[in-house]
Amino acid sequence: MDQQLAWLLLVLVPLLVVEVVALFHLIARRPDLSMAGKVVWGVVILLLPFVGVLAYALLRPPGLASGKATEELASRSTMGRLRDLMAARDSGALDDAGYREAKAELFGL
Repeated sequence: MDQQLAWLLLVLVPLLVVEVVALFHLIARRPDLSMAGKVVWGVVILLLPFVGVLAYALLRPPGLASGKATEELASRSTMGRLRDLMAARDSGALDDAGYREAKAELFGL
């Protein structure tokens, strides 16, 4: 019984912690992935705990760990582009009609 508890505490609990961290990173900090991509990676991480987390860590973009890379990816996201449009409108570089047109194009309306 003591060996099973030691196995649980030394191997399975840390693996579970790494898996939860990887899932959090996947969901919250990957603006470059579509929802389908996040679902596929999530399933791989959950079904193949050690191999899935290892593959995810090795195959993610190299600069993703830094805040600068995350900001750069977010700026390419829809919300980042919308923020840029709002800033251009607020600074006067874009009038209201141009803002509405660019926003409609951004959202595919």
